[in-house]
Formats: sequence, C-alpha cells, structure tokens
Amino acid sequence: MTQYFQPTVANDRNTSKRLAAAYAAAGIAAPSSFATALKRHLLTVPDVKQAAAGIASEAYTADPDTDVHEFWDSAVDQVIRAQGADALKTALASALDVQERASGTRQTARALADLKPWAERQCKALTTAAKALPAGAAALDPEAVLAADAGAALTTTRQALASLALVASIPDTAARHVGTLGYYSHVMALVDPGNPTEEVVNGLGTTINEGKLDNTLAVRKLALDAKANPDLALVDVARGTYPGVTLDPATTPATITDRATRARTAFTRRTATENEQRHVIAMR
Repeated sequence: MTQYFQPTVANDRNTSKRLAAAYAAAGIAAPSSFATALKRHLLTVPDVKQAAAGIASEAYTADPDTDVHEFWDSAVDQVIRAQGADALKTALASALDVQERASGTRQTARALADLKPWAERQCKALTTAAKALPAGAAALDPEAVLAADAGAALTTTRQALASLALVASIPDTAARHVGTLGYYSHVMALVDPGNPTEEVVNGLGTTINEGKLDNTLAVRKLALDAKANPDLALVDVARGTYPGVTLDPATTPATITDRATRARTAFTRRTATENEQRHVIAMR
C-alpha cells in the first residue's frame, strides 16, 4: 500500500529545497534569496579543463592569420580566471553551506509562520475526511473504503497526508529527536503531545500512578504507530484516538522545542520516593 505521509529527511544542506517544496505545494512564493541565484551561477562557471577545451576548439576554428601572441595572452587570461573561479567555487560552496546552516532556524521559523494557514487547512481537511472513513485499521483499506462509499474521503485524506508531509519536512525534528522520542519526532511539527505524566514505579518496577498515564501511554502508542503506519497514525490523531494528543501544526521552532520537552516526559520513568510508596500503600 502506498504511503502518503513521507517527510523528507532533513539535513543541513537541503533546508532551502525542503522549504521550497512546501511553499510550492501551498501555492505561495518562497522568500527570494540572492544566495540561491549565486549557487545556480556557480554551476555555469567553467573550470580549467572546460576553459582549456574552449581554447583548443577556438584554436582550430580561428583565422590562420590570428596573432598567436594575442591569442596566447587571451588564453592565459581565461585560464587564470578559470583557476580563480575553481578555487572560489570550492571555498564558496563550503562557506554557503555554513551560512545555510546558520540561517536554517530563521528560514524554518518564517516558513512555519507563512505556511501555518495552509497547514491548518490540510489538518481540517484530514479531520473531516477521517470521520467518514471506516473505523479502525480499515480506514485506509481500499476495499473497506469502497464498501463504506467513502472514496472521496479517502482521496482527500491522501492529499492532506501528502501535504502535511511537506509541513513536517520544514523543521529537522526527526533528525534531532528520534533518539529520545522515537517516531513521534516524525509528526511532532503537526501533533501536540498534550501534557504527559511521568511514569512512577515502586522498588519492584510496578507502576503506581497508572491512573494518570492516559496521555503518557497515548504518546508512546503514537510513536509506535507512526513507525508502523504513519498514514493511519495521523488519521487516528485526527479522529481523537489518542487521549490528550491533538492535530495542530506548529507555528515556531520554539513551539516544537516545547513539544519535545513535554513529549520526553512520556518516555521516562522514575522510582517513587519512600514517602510516595508509603502513601500508595496507605491508600490501598
């Protein structure tokens, strides 16, 4: 089955490409940058070998009476420029990468803000369509959808998931947080985790605050579901299947950082203090 939610893996060198794809899908002109034009120009500047090839070609097509000294001087000038261009291209490409990394947060922040209305429309479309799909794991099954006469809802769902993948590609959440948050990090730009409670266990490893862990367990399950079937996981988020978890595209990098902090609580546990354990015993 085709997967429609497929965010681009973020790295320092594809920030502009990721953002441009999201802007294009939203039908919004991406912020212009001279650096982008300069990068394109670097691809057209001939290197020394190309310059030499051009000189050789010119030598075989030049008039026999061409002044060889003038031709030579011109050829030397071309090669000197090509050598300088080679050195500059190498150094400049590295310097531009450094600057792109440095400006990545700023570009991401602007893109999240610019594309927020479009992202919200995709979330709304997904939420509406998800309600019309078959229940449970059959939500995206073509045969079940056909039987439920929900073809239009499935089409809308697929379109929304593909669009939301572009939104999720804007920040580098998966690259930075997958180690601590699992596959929740892949949807973190779109999904607010709520306020998970840290799991507390007694000395035997038995959970003593299970009555407060609905949101915590929901985030853990979402992380597993997002790995197994991200399309279905987001449909379930839109349906409200995960207690305390909501579909809500982030507006700023700070929002995402806050989500990471709150979600991290769902993946931690601590041993209860003696007073806490005595209190639990007393309550039984």
